[in-house]
Amino acid sequence: KYGLRAYPYSLIEAGHIGQNILLASSEIAIGACPVSGFVDKKVKEILDLIENEIPIYSISLGNIRKDNLK
Repeated sequence: KYGLRAYPYSLIEAGHIGQNILLASSEIAIGACPVSGFVDKKVKEILDLIENEIPIYSISLGNIRKDNLK
């Protein structure tokens, strides 16, 4: 459908999704941190991605220490 624009559009959409995850997680006091540096091959292995799937955005989620909440 999108031809040559498919890949750039997927990056934009990943950014939108990531932003929503970050906003939502802060509302429910879940820690979230985008991870820009990761080993693609290892992530593909862990997520059991097929040949034509690639990781493009990663966010770590976890508990926030209560003494860090404001």
